[in-house]
Amino acid sequence: MTVSGIQVFHVAIVVGDMQAAMERYSRVLGVEKWSWWDRLPPGSPARVVYGPGAGTTFELIGIEKDSDSQFHKFYAQHGEGVQHIGFWCPDLKASVKAALEAGGEIVGGLTDAQGNLVVHVKPGDLDALPLKPQLFVNANMGFTLEYFGPGSEQMYRDWFKDDYATMIRPAPWETGEGS
Repeated sequence: MTVSGIQVFHVAIVVGDMQAAMERYSRVLGVEKWSWWDRLPPGSPARVVYGPGAGTTFELIGIEKDSDSQFHKFYAQHGEGVQHIGFWCPDLKASVKAALEAGGEIVGGLTDAQGNLVVHVKPGDLDALPLKPQLFVNANMGFTLEYFGPGSEQMYRDWFKDDYATMIRPAPWETGEGS
């Protein structure tokens, strides 16, 4: 099963030195403006920043202290690199189902300061699951897929405010693309 209408809108890279990575991505890929993610719980073991450049948005995830998060595990195993790619998914359930049918699994354990949670589920439980508008899926592709369904764009609108459309590619259901 393939799913139509999904669109990449960010590439997430786990880094060891956030400031050096920001300078490098600015210089090499033309990122002129960075915006710090302010929704992580106090004392989080990582920091997150977003910046548009080279036709997409880069999410840098800086590892700052020990944790067993998926980001820290990736960094321990691979060092710096692309950890996930973010997709707008007009039909979130169909996108997740396609990834699971291809042998993927949902990765969980991410909670932001507002209480949004990503959880693990078994493939058979998908139809009964009230999916959150954001999920991480390991599709055995060398990086994780991060799926955002309708409604999830609001957290970016709240964060970026007037800069929303310049910081990330707006969701296709907002622009009429892919419909």
